[in-house]
Amino acid sequence: MWDILMSNNNNNNKSILLASTAYIIWGLLPLYWKSVQNFDSAFVLGLRVITTFIFTLIIIIYKKANLYKGIKPLIAIIIAGIFLGLNWYLYIYTVNSGHVLEAGLAYYIAPILSILVGIIVFREKKTPLEYAAIILMFIGMIYQTITLGRPPIMAFFIGLTFSIYGLFKKLTIYSSWESLFLETTAILIPSIILSAIYFPKTPQPIHTWVSLMFAGVATGIPLYLYAKAAKGLQVSTLGFLQFLLPFFATLLAIFVYKEEVNLNRAITLAIIILAAILYAISIFKNSANKDN
Repeated sequence: MWDILMSNNNNNNKSILLASTAYIIWGLLPLYWKSVQNFDSAFVLGLRVITTFIFTLIIIIYKKANLYKGIKPLIAIIIAGIFLGLNWYLYIYTVNSGHVLEAGLAYYIAPILSILVGIIVFREKKTPLEYAAIILMFIGMIYQTITLGRPPIMAFFIGLTFSIYGLFKKLTIYSSWESLFLETTAILIPSIILSAIYFPKTPQPIHTWVSLMFAGVATGIPLYLYAKAAKGLQVSTLGFLQFLLPFFATLLAIFVYKEEVNLNRAITLAIIILAAILYAISIFKNSANKDN
């Protein structure tokens, strides 16, 4: 297996590693968001865009990047930024509306939609083993929907906005830092307004403000890794790896926050693990065949 990972066909494996790392970080980010829970979620959302903008602006200035590469690429990346902002807003809105389970279901719907985008839009080919894994994931999503007890409309739109964001990331010609800077620029003004509206009315401890200042780094690094991975992976593979996010979020909930492991959660987790194993086997078999 080491020979496979170190072969000349290593670009795909590198992209898989980058995407996996991004999703794992996202899955573990509740540890960070927990440290700033005293702030209103809408305020945190606005500030994470502002701090990410500042974080990427520093990098862009340092790299002396050329941000104009034609009107079409610029429009495409701005659209990507708008859909990213919509995704974040819909998630916060759903959670604040008391539909936490539905917001969690979006973690399962988004990968399925991304996989479908890859297969339908980009005509990406899958092996029988990969199709089996995809079907398993679809079953897991359906099962989660049934346990919710009603049509997951908000979860669908949360998943849809992230899938469209991934589609435009695949098409962009900008580097990872350039695209991230332009995306946050596209939603900067609404974010400033949001932060002003929901600015804390009561004094907050200094350490929570210090933690909040790292929101840009916590947001920017996984998005940077995701952008790098998107250039080297099929959209469907990128979507499939997204199941790492709910997997690690579930592990966090069980082992750190000591949440109850009910039957529904256990069944869904088992489906994710089985599908991931099948997909991983297919990827390594393909790498081995290319290496030979």
